[in-house]
Amino acid sequence: MSVTSEVFRGSPKGKIAADKTTQTLQHNKVYNKTTHSGLCGTDEHFIHSGQVLGHEGIGVVRQLGRDITNVKVGQRVGFGYNHYVCGVCEKCLSGLDQYCEKKEYNSHDHNLSSFSKGVL
Repeated sequence: MSVTSEVFRGSPKGKIAADKTTQTLQHNKVYNKTTHSGLCGTDEHFIHSGQVLGHEGIGVVRQLGRDITNVKVGQRVGFGYNHYVCGVCEKCLSGLDQYCEKKEYNSHDHNLSSFSKGVL
């Protein structure tokens, strides 16, 4: 299943440019409608890049991959720089999910981040 979202990228001129991106909702992913996004000093470093800006977001779950059991459609969620952690390793269970060996950062895909109307 595919989802299309309006996103806001940096540009070579340092202006934020609107764009659309289409992503595949995989079995282990969640599609969130973004309702709020933080502005981080890190975004200033990427304003001249073509990547979608922002990495601190809040949203509402709109669609679930078939293997997702820990959140529900309509639930409010937050996300940060890590877009995925396993949730079951020693690091995750001790509250140190930033050290999870299976983590995925928002920078692993420059089309995903919180300056968007929706994010996986």
